[in-house]
Amino acid sequence: MAYAFYQSGLSINLVAGVILTGLVAVPLGLALGALLPRELEAVLILIGIVGIQITASPDTTIATLLPFHAARQLLDGAVATSAAFWPQLAAAVAYSTALLGITWAAWRRRAAARRPPVPAARAGDPAPARD
Repeated sequence: MAYAFYQSGLSINLVAGVILTGLVAVPLGLALGALLPRELEAVLILIGIVGIQITASPDTTIATLLPFHAARQLLDGAVATSAAFWPQLAAAVAYSTALLGITWAAWRRRAAARRPPVPAARAGDPAPARD
């Protein structure tokens, strides 16, 4: 993607970086909310992840494994050198898909745990009536 500027001076990489941040942040928040029973725990973990992402050098392994790395690359590219858009988009979509899968699995597990157990039929009980 070419490094272009709008008339206002806002670069495409900056807009894309902000959009990718939201694309990853929403599923991350949903996954943390589904996995952790208390809201404060999820918020503290989210703050920790963002804090580590901000302070870690972009070329370290830990920075590349954290969910906001793709957006950070685009945001850094908006003010310095141009960053490739498509690989960053692919990484953000992969993170979002994985986080939504984790959220879905956690919510299904939680919903199954809340269902009351079906009473077992005892010998001698009449069969349930059918409509």
